[in-house]
Amino acid sequence: MIKIFCCFFQGEYVKNYVKQLYESVKDNYHGSDELEFICYSEDEKVKADRVIMLPKKSRIKAHWCKLNFFNPMFGDQKPGDDIIVMDIDQMVCGDLTEMITYQCGPNDLVSYESWWNRHKEKGNTITINGGWYKFKSGAHMYLWERFIRDPEYWQMYYYKNGTVHFPYYGEQNFVEDTVLKAKKNIAHLPGHWVTKWTNRLAEN
Repeated sequence: MIKIFCCFFQGEYVKNYVKQLYESVKDNYHGSDELEFICYSEDEKVKADRVIMLPKKSRIKAHWCKLNFFNPMFGDQKPGDDIIVMDIDQMVCGDLTEMITYQCGPNDLVSYESWWNRHKEKGNTITINGGWYKFKSGAHMYLWERFIRDPEYWQMYYYKNGTVHFPYYGEQNFVEDTVLKAKKNIAHLPGHWVTKWTNRLAEN
């Protein structure tokens, strides 16, 4: 079983992003393994195979909710399941089968390679992108255990030390730092499979 998890909460994006991602994943995956698309959402009407409701009150803020997916007790994960975590602000432009079935060892965390390495001189040396994680269910339970012991501390840690510029950012920094601390393996998908499109007119 392959389980794809995403998270939706009110903010920059609307629930139609979940619908677009769900439909494009289903239309562009042609593998033989069963695939379940699960959305952890504050809106029960998002389009998914299964919706798990976000709690109305929680110590866990915004995209830090994604760390729940590293807990093998979340979402009826089974030993041996392949877990993929996707952000909803992504556009699928072709066959996803190779990405979804990309080889993942028992201690691996597979991700995109970050495209903001130009910030390395400022101390942000992260190499992964939180828009895509793949791992074996339960392989990185230590991530969840470390985070949930003190979520308030970690959710502000990277803002307070100047690594990120907005409060409650830094989830992917936490993931990479914790994986490396545990001496587990980070792998990257082939770079030509992923790109970033930017509206330069909107930036100028």
